[in-house]
Amino acid sequence: MFADNERISRRQLGAQILLGLSGIFLLTLPGLPQMSGWSGMLGCLLGLLLLWLYLFFLLRKTAVTRDIRERISGPVCRVMAAALIVYLILGGGFMLRQVSSMVSFRLLTFGRPWQAGILFLAAALLGTGRKIQRRARLAEAAFPPVIIGFTVLLAACVFQVETFDWSAFAAPTWRGVLKGAYYMFCAFSIVGVFPFFMHRVQRPQGSLPYLYGATGTATLLAVTCLGVVQQLYGAGGIGNKPFPLTSLMASANIPGDFLDRFDALWMVFLLFALLYSVGTVLFYSQHLISKNPGVWHGILAAAAMFLAAFVQWQGKTAADFYPWCVRAFFMPLFVLFGLCFGKIRRKT
Repeated sequence: MFADNERISRRQLGAQILLGLSGIFLLTLPGLPQMSGWSGMLGCLLGLLLLWLYLFFLLRKTAVTRDIRERISGPVCRVMAAALIVYLILGGGFMLRQVSSMVSFRLLTFGRPWQAGILFLAAALLGTGRKIQRRARLAEAAFPPVIIGFTVLLAACVFQVETFDWSAFAAPTWRGVLKGAYYMFCAFSIVGVFPFFMHRVQRPQGSLPYLYGATGTATLLAVTCLGVVQQLYGAGGIGNKPFPLTSLMASANIPGDFLDRFDALWMVFLLFALLYSVGTVLFYSQHLISKNPGVWHGILAAAAMFLAAFVQWQGKTAADFYPWCVRAFFMPLFVLFGLCFGKIRRKT
């Protein structure tokens, strides 16, 4: 799939995961009713623990495999690659739809979401590239300022809360915590690509601490955001806001008001993180479509994501079905395949 010398470090792997997840987590998770109250926040932490347990067993199998095609039969490999391509196309369409709606709602009020989607997808396609090392170096250089920016944003918003009202959080229930945990676990479904690309990481056996750190940081940011938006707007107020994070950006300010539009700076961080997320999905889609992807493979993947995001059927798009598909089909399939593919031997 890549040249033998095209490998990334474990730190770069963690940087890609953190940068790719942080923006979309902050944009989408606070608006989910399943993540409200104590049940949602405790569910996030429990979902993270489930992910860590899954990664522990997954890396024990993928880290010792030079290439997945050496361990499993050709038909099984092709079926899983096809499933991953469909998953990535739907996931890219979902993210594109969310980002385009947010941009048209907050920034380009005179345009339509599909117009913003074309611009955003074109920017992601131009910046995607076809070299894994290039994307890894970009993530390693960009994630510190982006994550620090998100942290400063949330810290500034915490100081906007005059008194914490713990009654704003609904009491936890076992059903709510378990549902929130599964939703959070499925939010990390991108780990389904690990069996196909983990052999391109240098010394992958030691990747677990970096993956734990990246996924833990992304979850901590999401949980903090969940707590802050519920304190500022209440559980009922969040439902009236299409994108709670952008409302949070608009309400935050630095003491002294030395920068009137500090929210514009945070919007830059958010858009960069989302652009990297969409670009990552495009990147992996191209390399699953072809061993040596070219320009047309990227255009094909981008066109498929645009169709999934904006072509409607009975008032719905493919992106609307994506969360349900992940919970009901893709994530169970990825878990089953990731834990059992070592037992599926290629016939010699």
